Amino acid sequence: MNTRLGKAFTLAEVLITLAIIGAVAALTIPNLVQSYKKKVVETKLLKFYVNMQNAVKLSEIENGDKKNWTIQNNGSVEEFYLKYFAPYLKTLKYEVIDNMVYVYFADGTIFRMYANGDTTVAAQGALLINGKAVNNEYAGKNSFNFYWGPAQTELSGFCENPILNSYDKGWVPYLYWEQRHYDDERGCSQIDVPEDKEEFRNILINQKNYGCKHQEGLHNGAYCTALIEMNGWKIPDDYPIKF
Repeated sequence: MNTRLGKAFTLAEVLITLAIIGAVAALTIPNLVQSYKKKVVETKLLKFYVNMQNAVKLSEIENGDKKNWTIQNNGSVEEFYLKYFAPYLKTLKYEVIDNMVYVYFADGTIFRMYANGDTTVAAQGALLINGKAVNNEYAGKNSFNFYWGPAQTELSGFCENPILNSYDKGWVPYLYWEQRHYDDERGCSQIDVPEDKEEFRNILINQKNYGCKHQEGLHNGAYCTALIEMNGWKIPDDYPIKF
């Protein structure tokens, strides 16, 4: 009886195959990791946004119109948080550091909330995806900026409120509009918001002080949250920050 044995691979063939597999992995794995990290950020951002909006709606049932909520006692955000938000959110804990409230959620995110200057009706916040951030060092990557100002309709010196999208809303992506010109007839600064969507989007990315694209010597990225919201809470393919 004849027995026919299959031809074995040579060492050279094995090495070539492994090299091809390694090259393919080197090309695909970073993209997969990048895609996964972006998906995590998208999921946590949208979850936070929805939960905060729901908390505001529930709080309004007991505390009245959000436009009448104020931050008292020299900007005590802790009292503001405990009265208007804490009872309506599922959290692990909160702590106060330098008059900023850090709210810890079960998914590992942290919301940092603080008063906006000396105003009693506005506050700022940042959702920290992976632990605490130092200032805005990781804005647009780990830290995503939000704004609270449902009662704020104007600021001194402006023809209209440069804080876009905040009036009569809950926590919204931060948008302090920098594009403006001085109106001599009205004696105030007129903000210039483009009607064209792509032009608006370009400003969200490239604006000098707040744009999502971190520029040399600036490193803010405050508009990144608005850029993601504009894309349906999905990180766009041309997002200027790598994860």
